[in-house]
Amino acid sequence: MTPDKWAGFTTAIARPDLAADPRFADPAKQMANVVELAAILDEVFAGQPMSHWAQAFDAAGVPFGVVRDPADVINDPQLAANNIVVPLEGAGGKLTSTVSSPIQVEGVAKQPAHRAPELGEHNDEILHELGFDAAQIRAFAERQVIAGRRRSAAA
Repeated sequence: MTPDKWAGFTTAIARPDLAADPRFADPAKQMANVVELAAILDEVFAGQPMSHWAQAFDAAGVPFGVVRDPADVINDPQLAANNIVVPLEGAGGKLTSTVSSPIQVEGVAKQPAHRAPELGEHNDEILHELGFDAAQIRAFAERQVIAGRRRSAAA
């Protein structure tokens, strides 16, 4: 952390003594003594809930970000409002949402997110489109040419 930000940070965490500590006087010294600094900061941060630190850092103008666990991310209202986390159609079970594709093409509506197909789920349809009949597809399955066959070919 740069010296100009270091003093504000140490004040925000109620440890202004760290600003004067020669082990942490500049970014190079902070990195050289990162183990000691991390131990000090771990103890400091463990003493208060995140809400306290968010308020303290906001008041001091210290940039910060919260590392969230997956459940927090999925339920983040800002991500939902920006269509970053979207419903996942057809997934079932506990899997109800996914991260939306970041690709946007002007004038083209995004397609809803769908679960990935099961192994072999579309074998019959694809092979029919390629010109194979039901008997040939059955033969492929019997000889294990196609894997993961989920249902029999239509007659």
